[in-house]
Amino acid sequence: MPEVLIINKKRVESFVGNLSRRLPKDAEELIDELIMFSAKQYRLAAQNAGIRNWKGDLYGALRKQEDKPRKTSRFSGYVFMPIHGVYLDKMEPHFVPFKYRKMRRWAFEKLGLEAHFMKGVFVKPHPFILRAEGHIKIRLTKMVKKKIKKTVRGALR
Repeated sequence: MPEVLIINKKRVESFVGNLSRRLPKDAEELIDELIMFSAKQYRLAAQNAGIRNWKGDLYGALRKQEDKPRKTSRFSGYVFMPIHGVYLDKMEPHFVPFKYRKMRRWAFEKLGLEAHFMKGVFVKPHPFILRAEGHIKIRLTKMVKKKIKKTVRGALR
């Protein structure tokens, strides 16, 4: 049995009009959601990599962006990662001598070592950025598809 598809001009115009009104707002919401989700994934990946918060800058900066994303314009934004977070992720394994008081204090607070008895400590990187980006890429397409479906459904009303 053949099916008949009836297209109503007014209904199509209404759909296109609704879609053009909703699309910018929904795109802006999607970008905000993606930035907030990315910040959360970076923070969780850093915690899972065993990075302990010594100064509070890394987790604090990422936690702020989970609530309020950083935007460069209406339709673009970014996740700000403090530079020492990037250093922890990308550094080469190396020996850190305890010749400065700050380094001895760090060793005592972070590692529980009495640094005046030691010459230094060997440190290694904590790769967490690529791990977080893997989670973000997996979720990205799902979030975009969901938002597009929501926008089209809303424009059909």
